[in-house]
Amino acid sequence: MYFEKGVLFFQVAGIVSLMIAAYLYSRNREDDNIDENE
Repeated sequence: MYFEKGVLFFQVAGIVSLMIAAYLYSRNREDDNIDENE
């Protein structure tokens, strides 16, 4: 039971970390584009 919960936790943590990384990456790209336009 604990093992299954541990695996599920790592799966959720991995998905959340990927979403955060993608969000920060896209936001940084937008900031760079704004700087280039200026």
